Amino acid sequence: MKKRDTLIFWLGGVFIPRVDECVLRFLDTTDRLQYVFYRRELRALYRELSLGKLSPRKFCDKCITLLSLDMAPARLESEILAAMVPDQNICRLFRKIRPEYLLWMICDLPEKWFMAVYEHSDLMNLFPWHHCLPISSMGVFRIMPDVLNHMVSAANSSVERTVFIDSDSANAVQATRMGIPSLIYAYPGHLEHALKLQKIIPPENEVLHPTTSERVISP
Repeated sequence: MKKRDTLIFWLGGVFIPRVDECVLRFLDTTDRLQYVFYRRELRALYRELSLGKLSPRKFCDKCITLLSLDMAPARLESEILAAMVPDQNICRLFRKIRPEYLLWMICDLPEKWFMAVYEHSDLMNLFPWHHCLPISSMGVFRIMPDVLNHMVSAANSSVERTVFIDSDSANAVQATRMGIPSLIYAYPGHLEHALKLQKIIPPENEVLHPTTSERVISP
């Protein structure tokens, strides 16, 4: 069996807030049905933005129209970028990953936005630039499984050697169907525990496997 040595991460939802969630905080409603509707519509716009079908300006225009926001597109763009601060707990966690693992990132931001985030954060120290691939540059028509297929190929890897990490359970299910084990990100401590169970991070102490109760010990 081939050793799994390639880790592919989704940027939004793991390292930084997802774009649609950043916009959703401007929604002014207490109606649950309205909230669910606008969240679904914003998610669709986010996918179009990620695929490069919408420019950042057009995305902001559509969000403002959808939510009836009283702001200019430039201000909404500025608010989104201001929220794109990488989680320092996640960055510290990733420094613990064993050096033999190759780290790759799926960038769900427009390249202009990602460069602004990348150049002013710890992401530069975790991921080489050529290991960060914007979805908009992939030439794909669907998010999944097209994006993950492209990333596995770009990493010169295979499904047998890859582990996928994302906060989106639907993406994780798609990856599993492709034969790629997936870790669903919820919060840093949960992900750290999962990475220790996979021996991707050396355990500082013994960790009990959640289903077998076997002890995972650092070699």
